[in-house]
Amino acid sequence: MTTRESARVSVPVVVVGFLLVLVDGFDSATISVVVPQLAADWGLALSDFTYPIAATNAGVAVGYMIAGSLAARFRTAPTLYAGLLVAALGSALSAVVLVTESMLLLTLARVVTGLGIGVVLPAAISVTTSLNPAAVKQRISVLVTLGLASGIAVGGLAGKAILTRWGPAGMYWVAAAATIAAAVVAVAVLPRRGEPAARATDEAASGRVQELLVPAYRSTTLLLWAFSFLVFITAYMLTSWIPTILVSFGFTPTEAPIGLTYLSIGGVLGGLCLLGLAARWGIGRAMLVAATTGVVFLALLGLVGAGGQPLLLLILGAGAGVVACQIGQLTMAVSVYSDALRTTGVGFAAAIGRIGSIVGPAVGGVLIALSVGPSTVMLLAAGPVLVALFGAVALVRRTTDQASVPRAAEGVG
Repeated sequence: MTTRESARVSVPVVVVGFLLVLVDGFDSATISVVVPQLAADWGLALSDFTYPIAATNAGVAVGYMIAGSLAARFRTAPTLYAGLLVAALGSALSAVVLVTESMLLLTLARVVTGLGIGVVLPAAISVTTSLNPAAVKQRISVLVTLGLASGIAVGGLAGKAILTRWGPAGMYWVAAAATIAAAVVAVAVLPRRGEPAARATDEAASGRVQELLVPAYRSTTLLLWAFSFLVFITAYMLTSWIPTILVSFGFTPTEAPIGLTYLSIGGVLGGLCLLGLAARWGIGRAMLVAATTGVVFLALLGLVGAGGQPLLLLILGAGAGVVACQIGQLTMAVSVYSDALRTTGVGFAAAIGRIGSIVGPAVGGVLIALSVGPSTVMLLAAGPVLVALFGAVALVRRTTDQASVPRAAEGVG
């Protein structure tokens, strides 16, 4: 980032964007952190919790899909604040319904939480990049999106202490309080109108998925969606079931969240590497490196059969590759779509990914229910990332490092 660019970058806005996405990541991590303890407390099989895990991801997918339309109608900043409030409400409901030991009520509460989480991410990325120079939007997008992995890491790291002190309900109350606090900070720091007026005018005429499929964007959009779908299958199979899988390796239910921490810290490290690679080679080629890294470490997890600290280090490596792929696909969406389409483009890329995030935990739950060994689960998890790698090759050929989609498409609608 040059001195001239740095002088125009709004650091407080970037920090707030990162914070909002961090809280989003923490919210989404809570269900996987509490599952081993809830299974023990309720006397249920671990695989029974596939429903609330999948429901969280389903809610997020819907949130991603509607974020662009909501932003087009109500502007991005109000949409962002509404998403935060819904996520906080869902987390509080999750805490309240635990006393009933009802899987149905927990599942419904997680749908509400997921809906709010899904609205926040694309809105936060969109408003943060729109309030900063276009020349650095890729790097700012990576920095803000790193909040997702950071929030999941915080959830895994703090999970043991919170579970020990306050139990599973405590995780949800902490998530709700943190989300409300983040919303207050955002209202105080972000500009009152939340986005440039010119962009809001353009956005009012956009926000439709059809805009992403006009000839200038179609090939890039479909390749990006395919990459997102495949990567999210693996990412959320790991995020949802890593603590449970570690229990089968001998970790206690309160120790198992450490696996989520390693996975997410790996994601943060991978995201930082992605930031450097994207600045040097462009986001497309950086995604190739990330996908290759994910495939290699997942294959090692499946083939080496490590335990203890070596197992955790391999999980860290897998997180570096897979989570960096998640960050990369969102950054690619920021790069290739016009300002008027950015919230919709980011939202739908993430939404298609979240369909994969429903498939991944569901497949993981079936494998666990069938008593498939954890090493085999890890090896199978490498498959979607391997296919995504080939898709990334095609995507790089379709775009230049700075996104070759012609801006002539901006006025199409």
